[in-house]
This record gives sequence, C-alpha cells and structure tokens, in this order.
Amino acid sequence: MAKLGVDWQQPKLEGYDSIDPANLLTALPEQYRDGRPVVVFLTSEDPEAAGGMKLASGVLADERVAIGSKMFHVVKMDGDKISRDHVHAATLAGKALPRFVVLDGGTGKKVGSIEYRPTPSSLFALMKKAAAKAYKSDIEKVIKDYQKMLTELDKVEAKRNALRVKKGAASEELVGAKERKLQQEEAAIEKDAEKLAAAETELLKFELKAGKDVAKG
Repeated sequence: MAKLGVDWQQPKLEGYDSIDPANLLTALPEQYRDGRPVVVFLTSEDPEAAGGMKLASGVLADERVAIGSKMFHVVKMDGDKISRDHVHAATLAGKALPRFVVLDGGTGKKVGSIEYRPTPSSLFALMKKAAAKAYKSDIEKVIKDYQKMLTELDKVEAKRNALRVKKGAASEELVGAKERKLQQEEAAIEKDAEKLAAAETELLKFELKAGKDVAKG
C-alpha cells in the first residue's frame, strides 16, 4: 500500500493582545482557527526521551493515525522549550516527553494528552474523540474509504510500472500500431489516476458540525 505520513506544520506561536493562555489557538496564525481539531506533537532532544521518541515514530507510522491526521491540523513543537511558566503550560506542559496533545478545534482546549511512551491506540482514541465533536463525518469511515482509495492508487502505480517495463523492452520497436497501443494504455492509466485524485479531494472535504466545510490544505 502507498506510504503514508503525517504532514507536520511548525507555525510560530504569535503574541496577541487578547491571547488566552487556556486556548492555544489564540497564539496560532488565523488559518488554525477554522474549527479543525489539532494534534500537537511535542518533541525532545533529551537522551532520556530517546526511547519515547522512537515509539512516537511508530505511532505516527500507524495507518489509522496517519490517515486520521488528515482531519486535523498537525503541529510539531520543541517540547524542551515548554516550561512550567510557559504561557500555554496549562495546555502543553506535562511530566514527560515526547508528548501528544489533542485540542478541540472550537475552543482550543485540551481534549487529552499522552506522553513518554505513546501507543497508536491511545493517540487514535483522543483523535476519534476530538473528530466526533468537530465533524459530521465519522473518522472510522473516512479511514476505511481512504484505505480503499489507497488500494486503487497502488493498482494504478503497478500498471505504471508494468508499462515502463513494456516500453523498456520494446524501446527499439515502438513504431506504428504497437506505439499507439502503449500510448492508449498510458492515457487510460493517467485517466484513472486523475479520477482517483479527484476522489481524494472530495474525500478530504469534511463538514464541521458548525456547518462549515473544511478541506485539507
């Protein structure tokens, strides 16, 4: 299946006259206040956190977490800089690093957090809770539909690879009907790819319970 990843953002925390220490969204750029919930990944360079960071990498490679993250703003921060006197300590601080903090997209308040030795199931449980509050779309269904689409994308890529082999084997004989046949085959493959790209765009449009549509990107 196609390789998945989390598209981390690293926005600078900004200061506002009306900043709310209990609402991290007030310190993030405006685009983060569109109602979409937020996953914050607080990292650490401390050698004592190395084991937890390795586990966190496994968590982020989990298919449910990676696909589900498309319904969230995903923010990475340097957790070593979040001290107890940090303005957003109430939301971001904890006992150990690394740490994942899931925030409500409407209030910016903490839905929950896991730290030090995170697991895919513990993070996904928080994501599911936040997504259920924010969206009309069910995160489990979104993941299932996206997995099906990835299977179709894999099929398209396999066809592309097979066509490249055909072209390579017949590179000196690509004339006339044979060349036209391969061109037609390539056009059909790319048409399927375009349809899947359009389907992905539609799949990643999520309707908030507040009535606003949110599309990834």
